[in-house]
Amino acid sequence: MFNLSILAKQIEEGIEAPDFSLKDTEDREISLSDFRHNKVVLIDFFKSYSPTCIREINLLNRLNKRYQKRGFKILSIDIEESQKTVKSVIKRYNISYTVLLDEKGEVAREYNVRGFPYLIIIDKEGKVRWDGYWLNRDAESLIDKLLRD
Repeated sequence: MFNLSILAKQIEEGIEAPDFSLKDTEDREISLSDFRHNKVVLIDFFKSYSPTCIREINLLNRLNKRYQKRGFKILSIDIEESQKTVKSVIKRYNISYTVLLDEKGEVAREYNVRGFPYLIIIDKEGKVRWDGYWLNRDAESLIDKLLRD
């Protein structure tokens, strides 16, 4: 039976997003705090075997192309999969945004992630402004608004 409690909010809107540092597929360490005060950040927690996560890649590629020159950054966090697997996914789906590796699931636990894809929009001051399990028009409108502010 499907448990509706999984759709409950996972992180409190308005709080400062917990900082983290993870490596990308080229072993460069990237921290959320690297983008504070200058970027609107979308965090995308995903697993490559999830059909919903795979379908979302095209949307994220489109958002990245549309907004990246306006101060927008996507940090997609692959949870508990190997670097080799993630590199293969990046190549297969032509992912154009940053993908980080949370091989032990530590950041996912800190953010209380219970389903995939799980997305969070963070403003330029590092505050959580939106979270959800799929991007919708409201989320895209919020990105537009935050980039204008």
